[in-house]
Amino acid sequence: MKLQGMTIVYVLIILPIFFVVSIVISTQIQIINARMNYDKKVLGAAQDAIKSFELNTANEEFSKVSDVLRSIVEASVNVFKDSLGTKLGMSNVSKQYIDTFFPLGVFTLYDGYYISSPTKEPLTLNNSKGSAIHIDDDEATDYSVDNDLNVNVNKVDITKKSDTNTNITQSTSPIQKQNLKFSGTNTYKPIIFETNNGNRYTTNAYDQDVKKRTRHVLKNYIPYSAKYSLASSGGNNDDYIFVNYTIDNYISIYGKKSNFTYNKAGYLLDKDTTVSISTTGGNPVNNSVKKDPNILENKRMDLEKTSLEDFNGSEKNFGTDKQIEELVDRAREQGKTITLTVTNDKIARYNSDEDVQKKEIEKASKIDIVYDPKDDKTTIAKPNKSLYANGANGGDEAYLNELNKYNAERAYADQQINAIKYYLKAYRFSNWVRENFGNLKESDKVNDDEAKKIREKYPVVFEDFKNDNKIFSDNILEADSTFNDHKRKVIKDNIQYNLIVAAINYNMQKFGDTSEFKLPQILDTDWDKIINSVSFVVFAEGLRSK
Repeated sequence: MKLQGMTIVYVLIILPIFFVVSIVISTQIQIINARMNYDKKVLGAAQDAIKSFELNTANEEFSKVSDVLRSIVEASVNVFKDSLGTKLGMSNVSKQYIDTFFPLGVFTLYDGYYISSPTKEPLTLNNSKGSAIHIDDDEATDYSVDNDLNVNVNKVDITKKSDTNTNITQSTSPIQKQNLKFSGTNTYKPIIFETNNGNRYTTNAYDQDVKKRTRHVLKNYIPYSAKYSLASSGGNNDDYIFVNYTIDNYISIYGKKSNFTYNKAGYLLDKDTTVSISTTGGNPVNNSVKKDPNILENKRMDLEKTSLEDFNGSEKNFGTDKQIEELVDRAREQGKTITLTVTNDKIARYNSDEDVQKKEIEKASKIDIVYDPKDDKTTIAKPNKSLYANGANGGDEAYLNELNKYNAERAYADQQINAIKYYLKAYRFSNWVRENFGNLKESDKVNDDEAKKIREKYPVVFEDFKNDNKIFSDNILEADSTFNDHKRKVIKDNIQYNLIVAAINYNMQKFGDTSEFKLPQILDTDWDKIINSVSFVVFAEGLRSK
């Protein structure tokens, strides 16, 4: 065969191969680009949710109240859905459509977290105005009540107008209730639910025939908590405590030991930390400091005769947190200079935000926190807006400048006072924890039966708590301390367990016995982000634009 003929044959063979390979590579590039594009949009929507949370908590005075906090988190999750819909180019996108791609979500906060997941809820029967119908409404034209007070609804007319009917009383017998309306403030008025039988309704939300819809909701708030047996650390076999952790060094402890019940919370300090306080100057003032009524009389401190200096040498039993605050506030009112000395050879000094990122930081053996009344501004010194009215004394601009100056100086004084209170209370609490639970080990952590089953089924994703390291024995504030390492494991395990439970429930609702949704394993680098700050984690399934 001539060279030209061989060349033609070669080209005919290679070109199709090259063409197919080019298509495959092009397709893979498109898939990768699409995946990166989706990741970018999901990440951007999650960032919008966090920004919304930050703004709402900063502007809401009662953001720490549980109901308010739940509303803020719920609003942030909705921001994520709306933002993602916009980024994907969906016009008037419904949250239900976005929900199909994100079956699970976790919103981690300072001391706990919310899980967003689908749940089936019974459908209420609504009237023509969209309001749920109760059996005391005129729309419920035919129902009966048996001797067990079970309500059987036979007929409902949603077009009827409701009128108040108060014919029923508490003394009315079940048989008499058959043709009467439920009424009165103390009488239970059940809501009517739809069923799959169009001729039947029920007030039993757990009726097997009741209609249900799937809706994504926030589950109840879950704290970062762990249960510990005290049997091996000085307690009886049935002694226990629960410890609620946070993303910093604040903890809450409640439980019982040797017939004593515990319920305390506070910040932990390193075991080598010592605190002393002194005051100078000032003028006594006639002010009475309230005594804590919860303290027995023989344990009560006479705060009128007690000074902050009494804290030195009597750290264990020095009053309550409230009394410490009152003594500090009294010293401030008296115009005293307050000096608090914290001693620890591993105290970190940060001069800037950049220093925080450094592994090697300046260490100091002692720091002094000083409140000087000269730096403080009393409320009398606060600028009077009326003096600047109608342009007087420089007008509004001058007033705002003076007000900002006042607030800045006042804020610095408040900062010093709050730091003093923090160390006094934290030192007292840390001593109490080590005195009562200093021998508590990681291996003392216990799980209930259901948690054990989950851990045995998915051992790879859970941490090991079999070592005998003492949780509160070393330097708490060190990044690699036993306390911090254990806390991270507790938080991780807690979130992981409840995510698995939520995923199992989701599979049961959507796929029945066939588990088609697989919960992805979270990487250690991602866990570090989740545990160390407020975060929003979402799990995607089959994401695509509409």
